[in-house]
Amino acid sequence: IVGPKADWYAFGVMLFQSITGHLPFEGRALDVLIDKQKNAAPKLRERGEIVSPELERLCDGLLLKDPALRPSTEEILRAVGSSTPYVDAQKEVSLIGREKEMDVLQHAFEQVRRRSLQVVRVRGVSGIGKSALTRQFADWADAEGALVLRGRCYERESVPFKALSSVVDTLVDTLGKMDPHRIDAFLPRDVDALVYMFPSFGRLLQVDLPKTSRVDDRTKMRRRGVTAMRELIGRIADRQPLVAIVDDAQWADSDSANLLVEILRAPDALSVLVLIASRPESNLLENAPIPTVDLALAPLSLDESRRLAVIFGAKDDALEIAAESKGNAFLLHQLAAFRTKHAMRLDDVIVARIEALSPPERRLLLVIAVAGAPIATKAALAAAKVGDRSFEVIQSLRVSYLLRSINDESRLDTWHDRIRQAAIDHLTSDGLATLHSELADALT
Repeated sequence: IVGPKADWYAFGVMLFQSITGHLPFEGRALDVLIDKQKNAAPKLRERGEIVSPELERLCDGLLLKDPALRPSTEEILRAVGSSTPYVDAQKEVSLIGREKEMDVLQHAFEQVRRRSLQVVRVRGVSGIGKSALTRQFADWADAEGALVLRGRCYERESVPFKALSSVVDTLVDTLGKMDPHRIDAFLPRDVDALVYMFPSFGRLLQVDLPKTSRVDDRTKMRRRGVTAMRELIGRIADRQPLVAIVDDAQWADSDSANLLVEILRAPDALSVLVLIASRPESNLLENAPIPTVDLALAPLSLDESRRLAVIFGAKDDALEIAAESKGNAFLLHQLAAFRTKHAMRLDDVIVARIEALSPPERRLLLVIAVAGAPIATKAALAAAKVGDRSFEVIQSLRVSYLLRSINDESRLDTWHDRIRQAAIDHLTSDGLATLHSELADALT
């Protein structure tokens, strides 16, 4: 879970530790993750701590297992005696500068409800707000009853059909949480071909990867696999609107583009909305025989940037930061929240933040940056040699918007590619080689 509830949970962990001298859950990272999912956090009284009733309620409430039962931000601020009014920055940000683009995506969604195929290419430079826009739209579509499948390409990742691989993984995870009888209603007749094209379905269906030896066999299996995937998507789309989002598609391979065309093109085009977010240089589906809508994200206006800067914490220098950001939302956030007189440029700001981290935090962030793609939490912690402070270190990096968790915290990644790149550029060649070696050891 990512968002205010998770952030306040991390605050509760720190509050608990400051009172008791211990973390609510301790041990190896994997043990902590399992313990958190199975057991409630200990109460302060169970640890023999006597504090004021207000502080006890606050600390115990922040650590409740169910996020819906934890206190709201307004309740927390009242509990600590704050007179500062709470502003939901996420809600405010969502209303600034991207209303027209959101209208385009919502219109495309309504067309899908009317049983048509919609492909929208969201394009813009790094940090302009592509991911934020698609995240906001995904939340809206989910509330509208859609099945939203999010995926992302990674520059250093080498997997077949990598523009679709993570979307398919999300689909497999979603199906895996369903009742088995409901899954059967979605599955295509040719399950073997589906598993051949996308092996991740094998773990869901508990079948082995079909073997082929001849080129013509592989060609036939690919053709059958496309038919099976179309059948699967069609059956899902018959029951609820389907949205597939591919982020950072500039790293997609040509095989992904060809496969997307095979799956989506007429006759009998599927009722699905496909959002492809990429940098301007991407040519994914550029000349494909599929109708597409190009949605180019322009820089925010100076006034929009100034309003965002204020939300992000800037005060007297909001206009200066807005001008310096040149309408780039990620750059604006980093400058508004973290810049100093010694670090004015974005890369300087990120490097200064990395240098200010504790050694375990810095080492874990660098390990994840060098990995180049989401890495298993267990492997990242082993390579970084974090030790018993793993939970605390991960939470600290997450609430600092340097690190994000994926798939219920099973994998970790940098918050943004600019953070990854700045971290790698900050390393010496010897330091980079050492981290590569330690990553290799942790992954073997």
